[in-house]
Order: sequence, then C-alpha cells, then structure tokens
Amino acid sequence: MIDTHIHIGQFKDRYYDPLEVLTTVFEAGIKEAFFSSITASDTATFTYSAIEREISEVLSALGTSSDRAKPLLWYVPEYAKQGINIEKAFKNLPYCGFKIHPLENKWDLSDKNTVAIANEIFEYAQQNNLFVLIHTGNSGVDAANKFNDFFRKYSRVKFALAHARPLAQAIDMLSKYPNVCVDTAFLSLESLNEIINAGFASRILLGSDFPVTQYFHHQISKEWRTLKKQYEEDAKQMKLYNEIIKRS
Repeated sequence: MIDTHIHIGQFKDRYYDPLEVLTTVFEAGIKEAFFSSITASDTATFTYSAIEREISEVLSALGTSSDRAKPLLWYVPEYAKQGINIEKAFKNLPYCGFKIHPLENKWDLSDKNTVAIANEIFEYAQQNNLFVLIHTGNSGVDAANKFNDFFRKYSRVKFALAHARPLAQAIDMLSKYPNVCVDTAFLSLESLNEIINAGFASRILLGSDFPVTQYFHHQISKEWRTLKKQYEEDAKQMKLYNEIIKRS
C-alpha cells in the first residue's frame, strides 16, 4: 500500500521528527510514502535551507529504506522572492513532485507574479512527469477548483486534490479533467462513496495526512496517542477504503 500524503516537521506547536514519522510508516508495512515538510507552512520562522536540510538528513538516516520515501517540494510563493530556484532544488534533493497549500501560503491567483510562479511549477512538473498534491478545503481560498485553468493547460500533470473539498467541486474537477484525482486524507466514508458513485473510483489515491491526524485527534478527544498507535488507526482506515474502492 502507498500513502501519498505524509508530513514531517513543525506543525503548530509540535515538531514531528522526520525519522520517527517515516520509520513508523514503514514499520506499518507501507510500501512507499510521499511526504512533504509541513515546516514550510511557517515561512516567517523557517527558511527553505532549513527544510532542505531536514529532508536531506532524514533520507540519509533511512539508509536502504530511503528509496521508499518520496519527498515532495512544498513550494510557497515567497520562495521566488528568496531566489529559490526550482531546478536547483530538484538537483539537490530527489523530489518526486510538489505540494501546494493555497490557504497556509496565500496563493493569490489575481496576482500576476503568483500566476507566473504557478506556471513555472506546473511547466516543470509537466516536463519532468511529476506529481502535484494540492490542499483543498471549504474556506473558498483553497477550493478544489482554484487551479481549474491550470488543470486544463497542463494536461499531462497528475494533480491530486487532497481532502476533495468542497466535495461537489472536487467531483466536478474529476469529471472535467482526466489528469485530476483526489486522496482519502480526512475524507469521510460518505464522501468516498459519493466519489465512487460518480464513477471515479480509479482516481482515488490513498493518503492519511499523518501525523497531522495525531494532532487533531488530541485536539478533539484530549487523548494523546503515540505515533505508532495513530498510524495503526490511519492505516486501518486506508485499508478499509482500499477494499471499498476495489469492490466498486
């Protein structure tokens, strides 16, 4: 089983140690894990060089398991102002694609500079057969159709709408663009079934959003699970969803 949505690094007031996170995932039997550093959500505190070092160190520490860890470059518009070169970043680290978070990192597509950055990213992804994971939500700022024009323009890029929100928009994007898929991170069983019933079972990727799942479990239940226990629960849900998808 492949988990397409894993995080390492600083999330709010907690730091998730990269080696502990990925070791936990692989010990649970996951074949491959696509991960990004959530430290990038706080550009006011952390520079890209710190994130690059974070990823480089964990890949080295994983040893023979490093080929199962698939890093995504969490790209923010501010990086362009900092002179972060995409091609150089991919030469320095074995990135397998990009992560974009429109809400956390203020992707304002009414701004021509931000549009230029988006075009640069997606063009690079298209030329190099890379995966792009985009956070979606219900705020309006991170709606599933935010990058609609780019889905059409970059038809050879595989875009994944994390969380599939708002659901109706996500399904609309699936219906319009064969290069768009969704993942199961924080996806309800009801939403999963709606996507399947709409005819898009083959376009659903398994993703957990671990260890963010641990953080929110604590916020809701006040119970602090170990990373191992949390990922056991996350993997159990992914296995259930995978069985449902296969039966459809």
